[in-house]
Amino acid sequence: MDIYKIAWMFFVVGVGLACLAWIGSVPAKVQWFGAGIALVGAVLSLFGKSKKGQKGPEEGDGKTVAEEQKRQGEEKKVDSPE
Repeated sequence: MDIYKIAWMFFVVGVGLACLAWIGSVPAKVQWFGAGIALVGAVLSLFGKSKKGQKGPEEGDGKTVAEEQKRQGEEKKVDSPE
């Protein structure tokens, strides 16, 4: 199971417990327990940063920013009705 799914489960359960305490279904101490669980979920999501979809300079397609801007400029020239 992905760390993000676990983190979201913690967060949703914690927020759910806090909401139940707000409407009076459970004691107020459960609200603090829920807040702690939600905080654990939030912290887990920070540590679970995956590199899926994120390209660093070493993992990119080898193009520099200048090359990418030049390519976009050439596309505009081709598409422009001059």
